[in-house]
Amino acid sequence: MRPWIKILSTAWLGLMTVTPPALADYPDRPIRIVVPYGAGGGTDVVARLVAAALAKRLGQSILVENRPGADSSIGSEFVARSAPDGYTFLIGASGLSSGPFLLKAFAVDPLKDFTHIVQFAEAPTVFVVNPLLPAKTMKEFVDLAKANPGKYNVAVFGPYASDHAVLNLMAGINTVAVPFQGGSAPMLTALLGNHVQAMFAAHVAVKGQINAGQLRVLATGSERRHSLLPDIPSISEAVPGYSASGLWQGLSGPAGLPENIVTKLNTEVNAVLKTEEVKLALERAGFAVAGGTPAAYRAWIVSDLERFQKAAKASGGGPK
Repeated sequence: MRPWIKILSTAWLGLMTVTPPALADYPDRPIRIVVPYGAGGGTDVVARLVAAALAKRLGQSILVENRPGADSSIGSEFVARSAPDGYTFLIGASGLSSGPFLLKAFAVDPLKDFTHIVQFAEAPTVFVVNPLLPAKTMKEFVDLAKANPGKYNVAVFGPYASDHAVLNLMAGINTVAVPFQGGSAPMLTALLGNHVQAMFAAHVAVKGQINAGQLRVLATGSERRHSLLPDIPSISEAVPGYSASGLWQGLSGPAGLPENIVTKLNTEVNAVLKTEEVKLALERAGFAVAGGTPAAYRAWIVSDLERFQKAAKASGGGPK
């Protein structure tokens, strides 16, 4: 072998066996986690709680950045278009799987455009009403709505629009969807003022008002009674087969994220979620710890996409 060829061959073999410094020392600079919703909501709370604990384990600061808008499309697209270098991530939530069926402008593919790493937590959706409404159970609400078609208004936002449409269809009722922007806060204000009579919401977003007697919870949206709220009936007990959106969060990066970064972050997040401090903090906030493998988190999103697809088909709706 000619000397110069031998030298190049040896150098090439050396490069093939050396771990790139960026991966060997990862993370060597601050990490950014994008929350595609406004500050103070359930997804933001979970993101900041887990990020603070994860930063300690990684020995590196983590910046949580809110980029709300367009049913999570703005923040999601920002992350999807970022370099897959392990320094920009998305806190995915139900808007990631409902967006393709609600908005024509939803600019990302929930599966192709992301590397899904690990699910953080999940929380039940509840159906709540203004206490001035005479219904005290979900069955009573359905009966009341059947007797008064078009009379009662239900606040909706994002994926809850599909939940409302399917409830109307499956229960055989005609309640009016009143769309809101900006998450649960403006819907809650309208419900407390009796401008609307009911709404779907994450339990964590309305539990204070429920406990204070300002709202009445009729049911959870889960297919069966939720482990966090075992005393509250599910909607399916009054409307067989019904299942509403749940609130969930997880960590995703841009497509093409290196496997060893995925493995490291999955391991570290699972370790964080198993700590008593984080577990108790999530439960106090109204969330159940999830965790698990990247494959399990991706499967969760696939299942949620299928549910929204069925809901859109059943309700005759589609992207707007």
